[in-house]
Amino acid sequence: MIFLLNKYNFYFRMKRKIGCLLIVLCILSNINAQDNFFPYASAVWIENNGNGQFYNIYSISTTTSGRTYTAQENAIEQGGGNWQSALFQDRDFGSHAANSHSLIFRGAEVKTYKKNPGNVCSAKVFYVVYPQGQRPVSPTFTEHNIAWFDNCDLSQYKFPDLPGDGPCNESGYQKWQSWASGGVGHLTENSLLDLTQTREGKYTLELYYQVNGSYTDPNGCLEIVYINNGGNNYKANFTVCPVISLASVVQPSSCGGNGQIILTTAGIENGIYNQFYYTDASDVIHSFGNVQLINNSATLTVPAGVYKDIRYVSSVSGCSPSIAGDVTLQDPPLPQITGITQSNVQCFGDSSGWIEVSVSGGSGQYFFSKDGGINYTSESHTSPYKFENLPAGNYNIQVKDTKGCVANNCP
Repeated sequence: MIFLLNKYNFYFRMKRKIGCLLIVLCILSNINAQDNFFPYASAVWIENNGNGQFYNIYSISTTTSGRTYTAQENAIEQGGGNWQSALFQDRDFGSHAANSHSLIFRGAEVKTYKKNPGNVCSAKVFYVVYPQGQRPVSPTFTEHNIAWFDNCDLSQYKFPDLPGDGPCNESGYQKWQSWASGGVGHLTENSLLDLTQTREGKYTLELYYQVNGSYTDPNGCLEIVYINNGGNNYKANFTVCPVISLASVVQPSSCGGNGQIILTTAGIENGIYNQFYYTDASDVIHSFGNVQLINNSATLTVPAGVYKDIRYVSSVSGCSPSIAGDVTLQDPPLPQITGITQSNVQCFGDSSGWIEVSVSGGSGQYFFSKDGGINYTSESHTSPYKFENLPAGNYNIQVKDTKGCVANNCP
């Protein structure tokens, strides 16, 4: 009994050890298989105010043919010796005017490695834009295929393209880049997304990569590797500022009436806004009140005056665009009284006096008043005009033209 028990115990322990050995071998086999294909560096190309460059997403070290390349060496953008200084993650790309084409997401690059029997079939980047702090529950990502670009040039032990060439020492090192075609890059000539072609606001650009290949089949493509920051993806921010500019000015058509200041806008949705302001000639700030904006045009209906620093204060982007210079609205030119002649009454108590008024300037014909503008002639007249059959008394002569402009002088 003791022998059999010891034998059983021995057998059981061996089975457990063999089982552990099988599990360990399986895990090790899987780990080794993952060495047959993997991405080791990635970046996006962003053009910011006319300056384009790679911004690193990811980089790791690789060891092949007895040579170890560090993450710094493998990084697509070297960053002046510090690849992490050129990271895309958490970068703020600043403020950009709507429709200015000053912030463009032109594409992406991925470096991959494969060794027999592994294979790399394709690389993709997925991206989405949304207002900062308002990530959708299930974002709709746009998919972009990243084309095969080049293999390692073993005569130089590096990729033969600039920028972002990088070292390599086996043919299994490969590079994938947006718009590439057989070793020729077109990254700076094309774009995935003009980030300024949207309405005003603060935004987040979120993205991740997918690389398809196989660990065990040189022609297979069933395995997928993600570059996705542990499932959190990679995110950077930017701001789109609204734009306003002066389109035209309509002067008041009558004295005391309103003219129009017509603005062209970009990045502001249709609606009614009370965020348009100006500074008057006395440097006092005023609101234009409720301003309706339709199809990128806003009309400010205001009387004659000097309007300085016309601006729009954005509540969603924090920007305050303004138009250049002052806008002056003027009433039509005033008529001028050029002469007044009179004849007194001939006898006490009669109505034989007259007053003749000569006028120039203004618009059209004139209306005449002898009581200071309380009553005017019912019809317009040319100059000169004579008030006749007047009794003795005091008369206050006033003249206005057909645009309601009143002469403000007395000769």
